[in-house]
Amino acid sequence: MLSVSLDGHFEGPGGDISWHHVTEGLHRDMNALIGAGGGVLNGRRNWELMSGFWPEVGPDADESLQEFSAIWKRIPQHVFSTTLDSVSHGATLHGSIDVVPTLKEQADGDLYAGGGTLAAALARRGWVDRYVLHVNPVILGAGTPLFPPGERQALGLVSHKTYDDGVMQLTYDVER
Repeated sequence: MLSVSLDGHFEGPGGDISWHHVTEGLHRDMNALIGAGGGVLNGRRNWELMSGFWPEVGPDADESLQEFSAIWKRIPQHVFSTTLDSVSHGATLHGSIDVVPTLKEQADGDLYAGGGTLAAALARRGWVDRYVLHVNPVILGAGTPLFPPGERQALGLVSHKTYDDGVMQLTYDVER
């Protein structure tokens, strides 16, 4: 589950994600999916971003933010990094993605990848079963592409939904 620009970037130059639109409706839908999931697989940068915000959401925040904070704290968090020595908030640190098939077998629900670099690495190994993309109405022209050039995947549309701000949620199964 990732936000992408219309031209396929998950982050702009310099790691910029300020263009991500997340309205109340989109947040509720994300909460429903991730809340029913079996865990989140985080790349290092995604982990640092998420762990710096979600544990501290206060009672004055919107209901959907409070709900996601509770979900984030409850579901298993796995962090993949070769540069971190430790992680907090009860997460598990892994030095290699080789453990993902075992995590998938042990999970009580779907695992969601947080971070485009991690998602791309999982896709290269054939370990992505479904993409839930939040296509934002912006063209970045540069940045980090979700799908590297030259890598082909056949996808089948499962569902689509349009939000009031123009973001489209597109859900695709990977066809094997």
